[in-house]
Amino acid sequence: MMAWSLADGTVSVVQADSTVNQDFRLWAPVYLTFPLSSSFIGYMEVNPRFGDDVSELDQLILRPAVGYKLNDHFSLWQGYAWVGNYQPSFR
Repeated sequence: MMAWSLADGTVSVVQADSTVNQDFRLWAPVYLTFPLSSSFIGYMEVNPRFGDDVSELDQLILRPAVGYKLNDHFSLWQGYAWVGNYQPSFR
């Protein structure tokens, strides 16, 4: 890898760190919005995140919310986020 300094215009070679741990990850969010009444809206997000080269679930995010429609273009929301981490165990 080569690096170039803007400060003095010098070019130097930088050795890449060979201890980098590669990990292929997959985030698979699901979003759901639904009417509760003429003025209120419900929302739910379920976002499982898989790590260790997509071999195990290492994080789960749940985000429910309730919204109030002010008009066709604006709404106010109140929600909650729960984040569970599973590596090396659930905490």
